[in-house]
Parts: sequence; C-alpha cells; structure tokens
Amino acid sequence: MQFQEFFRICRHKLFAPVVLLCACVAQPETDMSGAKQTDIYRNSIRYQVLQKGEVVEVRSGRATNSLWSRGNESTMISVIEEATGCKVREPTLSGNSYWMRGLIAC
Repeated sequence: MQFQEFFRICRHKLFAPVVLLCACVAQPETDMSGAKQTDIYRNSIRYQVLQKGEVVEVRSGRATNSLWSRGNESTMISVIEEATGCKVREPTLSGNSYWMRGLIAC
C-alpha cells in the first residue's frame, strides 16, 4: 500500500473523532451547561466566569506554576464578585491556579 492511499484511508477514519473531540473540549462542564457566561480581563489575562444559580466557576486564561497561589485566588474571587455582583462563600471554594468553583451569596 502506498503512503498516499494509506493517508487517504486514515484521513477519513480520523476526521470524525477529531471533530468530536474538539466539540467536546470547547463545551463547559455538563453541570455548568446553560450557565450565564461573563468574560473579564485583568492584566491582559482573560477570566471566564460561569454562573448557574448559586454555583459559580471561574477559569483563568493562564495557569501559574503553583497549584494554589494566594494571589491568584484573591484575583479570581474579585473577578467572581465583579461578574456576579455577589459575595463568594470562601469555605466552599475548590480548584487550582487555572480554575476555581464555589458558591456565592447574593
């Protein structure tokens, strides 16, 4: 079998799984689907805030080296409060330097 023929066969068999994978990655978590989305920029970093009821999730456009840096945590909390207009219940927070999820009190 020549390389061109092999590539033609593989191309068709790999196209659908790649498209499906890309579509799944671009979607929010299933429990956050249908959530209100707000984008806020701080220091040229995009923060995406998803709110569904009292559950809120924020994703940073850039992960830091530390798993949970205090400075990044306070920035994410202020971004959540700016986007939602509600106070964050800090004991409910979980996450890392890239994303954080918790509850808010309005």
